[in-house]
Amino acid sequence: MVAKEKYGYNAEQALGMLFWHKHDLDRALQDLANFTPFPDEWSVEDKVLFEQAFQFHGKSFHRIRQMLPDKTIAQLVKYYYSWKKTRTRTSLMDRQARKLQAAREEQQQAAAAAAAASSLSTTAAAASSSAAGGAGGSPVSSKELAGQKSKFITNNKVTV
Repeated sequence: MVAKEKYGYNAEQALGMLFWHKHDLDRALQDLANFTPFPDEWSVEDKVLFEQAFQFHGKSFHRIRQMLPDKTIAQLVKYYYSWKKTRTRTSLMDRQARKLQAAREEQQQAAAAAAAASSLSTTAAAASSSAAGGAGGSPVSSKELAGQKSKFITNNKVTV
C-alpha cells in the first residue's frame, strides 16, 4: 500500500522491489524512494486501439505500432502479454457495442409498441362504432378484437 499510495508503484513494481531485496520488507521500503516507478500510460483509447489493431493485424507489432505511434514495440509486446492474461471473453469494444445495440432495440420496441397500441385503439374505436349501429356493419365481439390484438403482439414482440 505504501509503495502505491506514496511512491506511485504498481503491484508488479512493488513486488519486483521486494524480490530484488530478497523479501526483506524493511530494506525494500527504504529503497522505494530511490527509484522512480515507470508509469502505466495506457489510456482507454489506447487499449481500444490496440484491440482493433490486434484483431486486424494479429501479432504483427510493427503494423500495430502504425496505429499507436507513441508506443514502442516493447511496450506493445508487454501490453499484449498482460492483456492476453487478463482479458475476458468480450473486449471493451464488444461490451460497448452490445450496450448500444441493446439501447437501440429497446427504443425500437417502444416505438413499435406505441404504434401497435395506436392501431389497436383505432381498430377498437371502429369496432365500437360499428357495434353501435354506425355504418351498418355487424357488431364485433371481444374474441374478434382479441384475435386482432394477437396479430400485433406475439411472443412479447410487437409486429406491424
